[in-house]
Amino acid sequence: AVVNRPPPGPAAAALVLDWPTSERAGASCTLDGAAVTVPPAGAMEISAPPGTRHVVLTRPGFAPYERTLTLEPGQRKKLAP
Repeated sequence: AVVNRPPPGPAAAALVLDWPTSERAGASCTLDGAAVTVPPAGAMEISAPPGTRHVVLTRPGFAPYERTLTLEPGQRKKLAP
């Protein structure tokens, strides 16, 4: 599932999360402090404007996974928590 935020413009980038479905139960995700829906299965891709982004993934019983990364215009950046 592609998770869309408000239209980021023509130079949009995407963050592609390689997050196994077996690890998503009860999980949450934020990008730059805004909640992002975590699909229970399938691909997880978040559209975002280029620039420095902060992503936080949480799951019950585990420490939060936090990363700050830079997205270039048109880039599809993979992230594996």
